[in-house]
Amino acid sequence: MDIMKSLAREELENSIRIRDDYKKALSKLPKGSLSRKKIKGNEYYYLSYRDKSGRVQSRYLGKLSDAQLKRYREKIRRRREYSKLIKKSEKQITFFQKVLNYG
Repeated sequence: MDIMKSLAREELENSIRIRDDYKKALSKLPKGSLSRKKIKGNEYYYLSYRDKSGRVQSRYLGKLSDAQLKRYREKIRRRREYSKLIKKSEKQITFFQKVLNYG
């Protein structure tokens, strides 16, 4: 049983480390989504997100080239992916905590 506990403890530590790495990577990526407004035939982009109080905020990005737009979309896609991975890691952490508390 000691082997199982040590394995569970090791997996718990790994899951916590991985979750923390995901959170660190997530903090470097932009929140929200891109919105486009067409004004007098020109396209302008904004980054829309919710602030700490829950209100929607928009940050002006200006005219974006295709390459810049592609980079922003990729960063937003990665943010969503990291959010899913964090949730998965938190479920693993909860599982291993339960296993260690049970035995």
